[in-house]
Amino acid sequence: MLKNYLKIVIRKIRKHKAYSFINIAGLAVGMACTILIMLWVQDEMSYNQYHKNIEDIYWMVEWSRGESLWGSVTALGPALKKDYPEIKNIARYANGKPRFLIQYKDKSFFEKTLFCDYSIFEIFSFPIINGNAPPDKTDPYIIMLSQKKAAKFFGSDNPVGKVLHIDNQYDLKVVGVFQDIPQNSTIRFDVIVPLEFANIAYQPTYSEDWSNDGNQTYLHLQDGIDYTDFDAKIKDFYNSRGKEDRWPVIYPFKDYYLADWGRNRGVNVRLFILVAILILGIACINFMNLSTARSAQRAKEVAIRKVIGAERRQLIKQFLGESLLYSLSGMLVAGLLVISALPLFEEISGKPIEIAFLLSPRVVAGCVIVALITGIVSGSYPALFLSSFGPGVILKGYNDFSLKRSMSRKLLVLGQFVISISISICSLFIYKQVDYLQNANWGFDKKNIVYFTLEGPLKQNYIGLKSELLSNPRLISITAASHTPGGVWYGQSGWEWDGKDPEQHLWSRVFNSDPDFIETFKIGMSEGRFFRKNKVVTNEVVINEAFARRMNVQNPVGRYIKEKNINDNASSRIVGIVKNYHIAPFDRQIHPMIIFQNFKWGSSRMDFRYMFIKIRPGNISATLDFIENTVKKHNPEYPFNCQLYNQYFQHIYHDEEIIDNIIRGFAFLAIFISCLGLFGLASFATEQRKKEIGIRKTLGASIPSVMYLLSKEFIKWVILSNIIAIPLAYYFINKWLENYAYKIEFNFWFFIIPGAAALIIALITVSYQTTRAALTNPVDTLKYE
Repeated sequence: MLKNYLKIVIRKIRKHKAYSFINIAGLAVGMACTILIMLWVQDEMSYNQYHKNIEDIYWMVEWSRGESLWGSVTALGPALKKDYPEIKNIARYANGKPRFLIQYKDKSFFEKTLFCDYSIFEIFSFPIINGNAPPDKTDPYIIMLSQKKAAKFFGSDNPVGKVLHIDNQYDLKVVGVFQDIPQNSTIRFDVIVPLEFANIAYQPTYSEDWSNDGNQTYLHLQDGIDYTDFDAKIKDFYNSRGKEDRWPVIYPFKDYYLADWGRNRGVNVRLFILVAILILGIACINFMNLSTARSAQRAKEVAIRKVIGAERRQLIKQFLGESLLYSLSGMLVAGLLVISALPLFEEISGKPIEIAFLLSPRVVAGCVIVALITGIVSGSYPALFLSSFGPGVILKGYNDFSLKRSMSRKLLVLGQFVISISISICSLFIYKQVDYLQNANWGFDKKNIVYFTLEGPLKQNYIGLKSELLSNPRLISITAASHTPGGVWYGQSGWEWDGKDPEQHLWSRVFNSDPDFIETFKIGMSEGRFFRKNKVVTNEVVINEAFARRMNVQNPVGRYIKEKNINDNASSRIVGIVKNYHIAPFDRQIHPMIIFQNFKWGSSRMDFRYMFIKIRPGNISATLDFIENTVKKHNPEYPFNCQLYNQYFQHIYHDEEIIDNIIRGFAFLAIFISCLGLFGLASFATEQRKKEIGIRKTLGASIPSVMYLLSKEFIKWVILSNIIAIPLAYYFINKWLENYAYKIEFNFWFFIIPGAAALIIALITVSYQTTRAALTNPVDTLKYE
């Protein structure tokens, strides 16, 4: 019986090639889209999940007066571990990875380095393959390397025990080599030194500091501890230390990547899963529509089978078997499409996906399951529908299965285009939001500015370099700062001033700059002045308007402020207020900010890390060559890497740009699949009505009137799809935009354009068939009547 069913299916595929092509192509494109989306989703959901202790690891941040500080002070983790037996272990690392000049014999490398507790190897699954990680608080003059960095520094030699010379100042012994960190890890490093090394390189008490929030802390809790109870327990930790205005909060590390407070990853994953389901649904709807559209042609076949003894369950098996064969054929084609599209998808998504991974048993089994589900879902309705025909009524010549009378198929077409148009509207909004973020006015001029990192001795002795660079008339202005204008993450809390409300708590971003900062970036002053040139006054500061508003005093200029958590930090006089500009990514609110010339914590100064140069447009290559040669003359041992500041902003919203590109691509494919099905339905509709068309033309009907007659049903349902899709798209895009502090306004045309485009495409799709039917000579359709 199975062999007989297979022969019937193959015979029908050969006989109805166009129908078979549309069915298989629609399913193949839909399943290929679903596979690609789910590969992206699987990669997103796999982040950090390989750690064996993932269920008991927690990320800790500090909150103050309802604001997250996005980090924790260095001393907090050890203090909590000492007081709370629920904590099995803690690991800390400093935000940012400073680059050090690393030398071994005659080789020199410039590498980003992480200051971290070596207990990170006990908490997380980062296997050590050579040597070992000594216990914390031992020798600070040690270093560990990843496999690739060990091979880069030492080749095939055993690196353990060898000494690396760091920044021409320190000798660090290699004590271990760890396996390269997987791509799907939020914690990534290749070179790691003990956090205690920061006591030598930065500040003598760095690892025990209670004022620097620029660290990340992770807790490994004992088995069976309810983290919500423990989180409530430690909320009062600071009270005993006289800091009632702040408290620690812990979050499950397993949710860190997708939750990633401040980003949209979890929202995007749910959005992509929904898009995958909807696109696969569109492909299934196509199959249902085309199968039921052919019901009139197969009605007599069903009736004759029933007359000669076929039971309904046998007919259902046959039709489901046909559907499964189409689905499995579509899956094979989808596999070829995925393999062909993989390089382009990798380039767009930024996710490396190996073909070997696609051929793994788990992925193949998943694809087969998807194909079976698709076949059953898309074939169930036609199977139940066709097998329900009564043989007596059908053989008498009654036919009530035409496209015109089938409300179910109209509703399926409606649903198909509602989905397609909704996705298209959402994709347009996402594109506009990303474009808005990338091109928004940040409050400072970033055009024609190049920047590079100040390395080694240039961090503090940059004046001579700046003077020599300014000798070139192509360089307009030069400034140095500890942070980029749009990337100030360092913050301090506990600022005080005369007249301050004792209940008020103020956390502020903090960075250092030289006097040419606002001139280079064209930042306006609201009140007072900026720093004087050629004169460093260490106790002068400039605040932004957000800080001034939070002070809630008249005439902030001239007042003194002090950070109470830094005992040796003298009061600083406010000399000016700069206009608000975005000091963090544009999707976040503008925080209070203080600009120093010489901010310190303890005995360490916040170094100038970047130099920014405003250049004249034109002949940029020669200008960059001059900058490079001058910098190398002052700092010959360190590599030079200069780039346009605009590139920094492109990197900030790289994830959003990827989401935008992927959604737009799949929105186009959703419309394509819908129109593919519409093309098939239109061809069957015109075929069913070809005699009616012939009679109408014989009686004098014009070609436009015939085209209108055949097209109006389809166009009516596409228009109705627009009406339904607009409120749906509004709801989803409004939920997505809630994650951004600054967003585009809802524009009426953003809803109309995708719907109009879908309508035009649908009209073109249907017009091909209707035009061909309208131009057919009525003699050819009526000569046998």
